[in-house]
Amino acid sequence: GDYALPGGVIFSMGLVWVSCGFFGARAGQIGLPPLVGMITCGFVLANVGALGIGDTWKTANSLGRGVALGIIMLRAGLGMDIKVILANFGLLCALGFIPALAEAFVVGAAAMGLFGMDYTWG
Repeated sequence: GDYALPGGVIFSMGLVWVSCGFFGARAGQIGLPPLVGMITCGFVLANVGALGIGDTWKTANSLGRGVALGIIMLRAGLGMDIKVILANFGLLCALGFIPALAEAFVVGAAAMGLFGMDYTWG
């Protein structure tokens, strides 16, 4: 029906799929990661008004972004070498915890300095 016509959800999703695939392939040919071409194409399509942005499109877009993120994370996880991860376990723990602890201390100090909170609340 109307969803497959220009401006509809199916048409817009197909436009995104085909054009982002095309620009991803072109980015790969010039030495850039294909994801750069795909993201750039999606950004341009969304900002020039080529996509029918309605409530149904926003829901479908949100679902598509979630699936894409899952695929990216899965591909990244499958590409890891477990032996290298285990050999650098201490470094990976430090890279995970040190930024979080630094942020907690900075936020706590800012809360105590700006809002006058005591140590137990800051």
